[in-house]
Amino acid sequence: MKRKSVLKVLGLFLSSLLFIQCQTTTYKKKSEVVWPEDNLKANLKIKPSVKSPFSVGIYYVNDEYWSKILANSKAGELQEFDKEIVSTGAVSYINIINKAHQNTVEAIRAAGARQDVDAVLILEDSTTFEYRLNFLSPLYLTIVGLWFVPGHSSEALITMKASLWDVKTGYLILTSRGEGEYNTWGSYQSLNNRELPARTIKGATKESLKSLLRHIKRETPKAIIKLSKYYKN
Repeated sequence: MKRKSVLKVLGLFLSSLLFIQCQTTTYKKKSEVVWPEDNLKANLKIKPSVKSPFSVGIYYVNDEYWSKILANSKAGELQEFDKEIVSTGAVSYINIINKAHQNTVEAIRAAGARQDVDAVLILEDSTTFEYRLNFLSPLYLTIVGLWFVPGHSSEALITMKASLWDVKTGYLILTSRGEGEYNTWGSYQSLNNRELPARTIKGATKESLKSLLRHIKRETPKAIIKLSKYYKN
């Protein structure tokens, strides 16, 4: 009897492990902009037309993603992001570019020209997300475990890339990059309510946005020095 009981417990445990593996999900999502074709002679002839401070139009390549994750957030990360960019002293004001014909630098510059801004800041994002049941999930076999055992975890890594382009000439003023990670744990009920995936993506987005902002603020003074070489004081 004892042997049968042990075998039953072992079989149940192995079934639970198999269930865990089946419940692991990973996906990747990436937004991309097509840059101008590389041509050394042509690129060397491109000169900036902007002087600091200049107006900027921000273009979110994955606009639906940004709207859902950040624009509706109570913390107002997008508004703070705009303020911090202006606080560098290099930018006079910021507009949001809502629509471009294509996700190409040329099309986005054209959209910026319609809104009469001097430069466009293009924001791209790349997301790697994974959620799975971990080794504690066999405790879900108990009723209490369904509510209180953190048998579910989710992880997200988000990379953001920014490139700032002169609207009139296509001169690349600066590029920057930021990354953010976020991990969350929760119970089976959280998994059903999809709270953990949303919380994880939002957390990683906030962290990557902070990282991107730090890099932009660090690179902006260098960009201004580079621009100043083309103009007399």
